[in-house]
Amino acid sequence: MEQTKFRVVELLHHLSNKEETVRHKAGMALATFAYNNTSQQYAVKNAGGISLTAFEEFLGSENELYQAHAAFQIIILARVIDSDQVTLTARGVELLVRLLSSEQHSTQILAASLSASLGHTRAGVPAALITAGT
Repeated sequence: MEQTKFRVVELLHHLSNKEETVRHKAGMALATFAYNNTSQQYAVKNAGGISLTAFEEFLGSENELYQAHAAFQIIILARVIDSDQVTLTARGVELLVRLLSSEQHSTQILAASLSASLGHTRAGVPAALITAGT
């Protein structure tokens, strides 16, 4: 029986795909893969890590849902992105908190859901969410 093996390198490759939706989904897959799993984060790091440029287009997108997902991704993947972890986390938290005040209900719901998920990650993130909201 043939066994399928997940390879982080293949997923990292999709971050530079020509199609926006593929890049977006690759980022979410990597964040989900690395969520609360330090060994998986090291696997991503050992596979070459990630450039912040992979997320910039989504962080600055007019699409608020893309912004929310990208904010979540840079917080979860901060350890494996080629930028300062504290700065990345703060940037992501500030963006998610701002999106909680969006005029779009779907954005508010997504930002709240992602923020709630982040409350169960590394130390300091829940406090940052509270502080950024005041």
